Amino acid sequence: MTSAKLPGDPPGGRRAVAVWGLGVAVYFVAITFRTSLGVAGIDAAERFHINASALSTFSILQVLVYAGMQIPVGLMVDRLGTRKVLMLGVVLFTLGQFGFALSHSYAMALASRALLGCGDAMTFISVLRLGSRWFPARRGPMIAQVAALFGMAGNLVSTLVIARALHGAGWTTTFAGSALGGVAVFVLVLFFLKDHPKGFEPAPASHMGADYVRRQIADAWREPGTRLGMWVHFTTQFPAMVFLLLWGMPFLVEAEGCPGRPRASC
Repeated sequence: MTSAKLPGDPPGGRRAVAVWGLGVAVYFVAITFRTSLGVAGIDAAERFHINASALSTFSILQVLVYAGMQIPVGLMVDRLGTRKVLMLGVVLFTLGQFGFALSHSYAMALASRALLGCGDAMTFISVLRLGSRWFPARRGPMIAQVAALFGMAGNLVSTLVIARALHGAGWTTTFAGSALGGVAVFVLVLFFLKDHPKGFEPAPASHMGADYVRRQIADAWREPGTRLGMWVHFTTQFPAMVFLLLWGMPFLVEAEGCPGRPRASC
């Protein structure tokens, strides 16, 4: 791989790492919120008086909203810029987490998880855009992979912190307290995140209606790498997501008899 800097490439450097790191921090918090239900499945079933089928609806709805928002979010990033979309995403997934903390009905909890999924959908695309705006193009694949790895570490917070707090402080305190992480990254993004380095302003995006979007989707699908990436994600991530997002802890505690802590109070 060539290490030569291409004409028009962003400079990279420490400032790029700092700005991109803010985006990764948002993604980290989003993953923490996304996977927090994975350690609370048993407690959620008791709190909302629901069976396993109703419990699974939480994750199904959240993932469907996340997937359905990908194309709209891509258009929003082009039109509004990374910073605005990230801020909107933080507001939505933080409100979703607060709403989930205060929910006493199944319907309100479902609405909160849908809101969380909507905000979550705005994070990773925005982080990818930040990487492309702040780092040379040759660094793009590495930047994307590192962002994904750091972001997925948010699952460790769910497992090691939220699970412990849930059974010590209770449902409302735990989920409302975790939502404060969204408030913190919102403040950081508001004051410190920039869409692009000074002097590297991108050309304004020009979208020409639904036909333009359909052509873009068709062009992307004709690229073999797009199809390969989709099927690799589908086949390799599906089992892990089933375990991490909902069924892991209930399976280990209820089916395998692994020791668990006392369940949370409301």
